[in-house]
Amino acid sequence: MVARPREAASQLRYRRAVRRALLLSLLVACGGDDGATTPIDAPEVPIDAAVCGDGIVGGSEACDDGNADDTDGCVACAFATCGDGHVRRAVEACDDATAGCVRCTTCAGVADPATGHCYTMVEAVADRAAGQAACASAGGHLIALDGAGEWAVLAPLWTTPFAATWIGLTRAVDGQNQWRWETGAMLGAATWNAGEPNDSGGVEDCVEAGGMTGGWNDLACTNTRRALCERPAWTIDPATNHAYRTLYALRTHPEATADCAALGAHLATVTSAAEQAFVASIAGRDAWIGAFQGTGEGTWFWSTGERWEFTAWGAGQPDDAGANEDCAHVVAATGLWNDRACTARLPYLCEAD
Repeated sequence: MVARPREAASQLRYRRAVRRALLLSLLVACGGDDGATTPIDAPEVPIDAAVCGDGIVGGSEACDDGNADDTDGCVACAFATCGDGHVRRAVEACDDATAGCVRCTTCAGVADPATGHCYTMVEAVADRAAGQAACASAGGHLIALDGAGEWAVLAPLWTTPFAATWIGLTRAVDGQNQWRWETGAMLGAATWNAGEPNDSGGVEDCVEAGGMTGGWNDLACTNTRRALCERPAWTIDPATNHAYRTLYALRTHPEATADCAALGAHLATVTSAAEQAFVASIAGRDAWIGAFQGTGEGTWFWSTGERWEFTAWGAGQPDDAGANEDCAHVVAATGLWNDRACTARLPYLCEAD
């Protein structure tokens, strides 16, 4: 259940007063057989006191989802965090001090203790598309070497004979020296080998890392190399403790819905201006969200069943081009929404409450 936002103090006191009045009336109704009421001797609880589990955020509570589930984002009316001893569904793989648990992540390769990202090597050589698919099947993507110190973390994976390896960098514009990571980020600092990239034959649009220092070379995407994968951690919205993660495998909207559900999450539902601003800030790629159009044209729904009240459509959207655009995605360039055919294949944004 989604944690509710803080209510105005007056509204909170009113709702608790109503509940207390109902409770008192029930106690009176359940008096002795002769109809006499049973005295209520228990001390009166202030109507504005926070009661954990009542579904209302109050007092010092960070959240109150009204349930006792310790695997969601709200545990005992406090935001679930790594280190609280409870494994958060979808977001955490572990939450203890056992070997192999690094920032609540388990990793078959090398985990970065600073970020919780997991790096693994696919040793089987294949073309870039197959390497990309292998990383996606493990819940990650070809590595984006865009973090300071990332290469030092990877050293244990970079062993003799330093075989050439696909990384997640491709040419952003054909014929031009512009490069983009699979995550959508443009290339910043680079470690090209001398004379590279040279786009030999005009077909070298993908990148490998190799040699003793892991220097980069551009080459045709049809070459065969092993693949270096990165599985990122979830991004937490500090205001709500909801967790978000973009998966870069290309999926239809129904497939993306199923993939998020398999993780214990759902396609992102953006239900407020604050959440929209957060989602826009982390959108690196055009990605599906959980909005779809019903059988009645112009009627939109969230896949979670939450009420359709807030929207952030881009200019002129939704336009239902071809009377076939029944699903919505966030546009990385603007952070706003666009409708598109549900059969289109896009990355997708999952959310864990």
